[in-house]
Amino acid sequence: NILSVLAPLRLKFMNNPGVYIGLNKLHWSLIRMKRKTIFSLFWIYSMIILVLQVSYIFALNVNSKLSDPNILLLKIQEKTESIKSSLLEGRKILLKAVEAAGGLENFKKIKNFNIKTQNVLTLSQNELQLTVTETAMPPNRTKQVFEMPAGKRIQVLNGDTGWKQIGVTISDLSGTEKREMKRGLFRDAIHLFQMSESEDLKIEYFGDETIAGKTLHVLRISDKSGDFFNIYIDVETFLIAKKTYHGSSEVGLATLEEIYSDYREVDGVKLPFHTVVRANAKKFIDAIIIDVKLNIQIDEEFFMRN
Repeated sequence: NILSVLAPLRLKFMNNPGVYIGLNKLHWSLIRMKRKTIFSLFWIYSMIILVLQVSYIFALNVNSKLSDPNILLLKIQEKTESIKSSLLEGRKILLKAVEAAGGLENFKKIKNFNIKTQNVLTLSQNELQLTVTETAMPPNRTKQVFEMPAGKRIQVLNGDTGWKQIGVTISDLSGTEKREMKRGLFRDAIHLFQMSESEDLKIEYFGDETIAGKTLHVLRISDKSGDFFNIYIDVETFLIAKKTYHGSSEVGLATLEEIYSDYREVDGVKLPFHTVVRANAKKFIDAIIIDVKLNIQIDEEFFMRN
């Protein structure tokens, strides 16, 4: 280094006072700089060690709290109590909705239903008029007849099998079509109310929301397969105001929202005669019930493939 080079030069120029003094000053200046540098590095090193020690102590403290079995048990108990409270409140609210719509006894009397609706289907900038007649026998049988200007289409779910007819062509339902028809029956309000006391349904209360000036209880309904949908119940009437779910439709996979109004009584139960369906927040279907029958005569062959 520079100091090792200066040492012999100082000895060489001892007889030359001017050079010797200059070299001597340079020597001691470098020594002072070296000491300052060493001190600075030592100070930085000390600060790094201090920060690491503090961080280590803090981490030990946090980990000790997280690993404390009493604290972990308390957190589990709090979470469990919160879930229990949500489930109890959810079931309580749903049973109030059943009572407001006619009572569990009346809904359990319904073995099947036949509902005919006049629909306006909105696709892009075009509107399609169609009539839909659904004859359902929950939990797993339904026949839907779509009458359009271009012709008629039939879709049938019969337990684990299904078929469709377009014109004169008859074929099996696709996997997606069968799944969506099963999910449709699962979401049906009549079937939901009939199952309101069943342990096969998980009913969670998700709090309240205010929509268009109305306060609504939000419930999530789940089955054992993990499928679920949300219903929004008016806090004043306890009638279902809205339903939301994810599913397949003519516009592809979408977040679907069904808004209900114009409740009327039919054979002791209240049903919404007007439904607006929105797909990804855009108006998709406007449906009005034009005829409804409960507990009609249905032969076993009704759902069978022609």
